[in-house]
Amino acid sequence: MTTVTAIADAAFDAVHAAITDVIKDATLSYATNYDHTYDVDEGNYSQATTSITGRVVFDTEKPAKDIFTDYVQGPKEELVLLEGFSAAAKEGYTLTIGSDNYVVRRAQAVAGSVSLVYAVVAKK
Repeated sequence: MTTVTAIADAAFDAVHAAITDVIKDATLSYATNYDHTYDVDEGNYSQATTSITGRVVFDTEKPAKDIFTDYVQGPKEELVLLEGFSAAAKEGYTLTIGSDNYVVRRAQAVAGSVSLVYAVVAKK
């Protein structure tokens, strides 16, 4: 059975081979709390950062409201399609593309796939 993940991977590979500057390698980073240790001096729990890699393409044709019907996209926010990450993006995650950092404002899996996700991002 063909999966959404397999179809997305093949499509991103084909586009990347034909048009080399459209699909970018990217990293999603998010804070994780591994040991639940409270740092009294800092007033918070110790955290580590988890980073996962995948690919991204900016969707300049589709308005974000077509995907996120209840969301009003800000003037500096952009719609992206994330592919190949081992976990789905969530609000507050950092998306890094080259030297540019973005914060994920909204995220939604496509057809329930963890590795194909639409997201609205804003440059930090």
